[in-house]
Amino acid sequence: MKRIYVLPMVVLLLITMVTPSFAANKYGSKAYGMGGAFTAVADDASAVYWNPAGLTQSGLLGLGLNLGGQAKSDDIEAIQDFIDSIDTIQSEQDDLEKINKVKNLEFPDDVDLNVNGMLALNLKSFGLGIIGNSQLQTSSSEVNGLKTKYAQNMVTGEGIVSLGTKIINPPLNIGSIALGMNAKYVSRRYDAVTYTYNEDIAYFNSSELNDEATGYGVDAGVLIKVTNMVNLGATVRNAVSKLEWDKSSDFSDELERTVTLGAAAKLPYPLAATVAVDVEMPEDQEDIYHVGLEKRIIAGLLSLRLGAYEQDGQDRVYTGGLGINIPFIDLNVAVDSDDYVSLSGTVKF
Repeated sequence: MKRIYVLPMVVLLLITMVTPSFAANKYGSKAYGMGGAFTAVADDASAVYWNPAGLTQSGLLGLGLNLGGQAKSDDIEAIQDFIDSIDTIQSEQDDLEKINKVKNLEFPDDVDLNVNGMLALNLKSFGLGIIGNSQLQTSSSEVNGLKTKYAQNMVTGEGIVSLGTKIINPPLNIGSIALGMNAKYVSRRYDAVTYTYNEDIAYFNSSELNDEATGYGVDAGVLIKVTNMVNLGATVRNAVSKLEWDKSSDFSDELERTVTLGAAAKLPYPLAATVAVDVEMPEDQEDIYHVGLEKRIIAGLLSLRLGAYEQDGQDRVYTGGLGINIPFIDLNVAVDSDDYVSLSGTVKF
């Protein structure tokens, strides 16, 4: 049997068997510290993900690396023990032996492990990016004596070529309009395993699903500088996409299309802060609302960030972050109320 892996760099988008489960974007510590309200901000190399039109304001040269995760070490160890036991359990010939082995596993219920990564480069308005996401979810249930233990993982990696250009460029950039586009190569892998048993009647059943896909996607973005203090942004992620799965016809052959609208404003002194809002509208999911704030202090050497996001019908998640800004280098950290931690470093000229 093929094992389910939690990959530390190729990072996390969970689907529930054949129906994708949408998760708020967590790429980039600066963006996530602001609650993911970054569509109209997008001012560094991470614009290759957030809004390719933002490459027009991302500087001459930029290189950014981001890693983030949400996991407890005890959960990781327990899930790894579960994964390592799969082959042994399936090799048993007697159902009672299989049941006993499954019962003895330290299986964490309803755990969601997240790891995210992004490497982005921009040269003026041209960008390259590699992003990944992986999410492993476990669950267990019992109905009329029938017990079920289940784990699934979707791993997605994207290679991105990005380009931004200003189509209107008036003096002082006031009223400027920039457009951007991404072309993406997409690779996916899905793994799932289920154990169902009833020890009273010595019933045991196991099932697994492993599949892989490759494909492409196209993103588009626009960034409008209304005044020197107000930006408007919009993106369509996966405006066009195609996935070809090796085995299953039950999975979608397209990536989920998502439209995001955003606005950002630089507040005047004495507040001297940037506030931003986004509305993210996945095609087949509930809308997600993002709000964020960034305040620079100590002559701009430190950045304080606060944010929140909420999907209709879900709990609100609060975020916070800190940035250290020294010439040509930014170091950032972000955390949220779900114990997610993100670290990033950016070199920018």
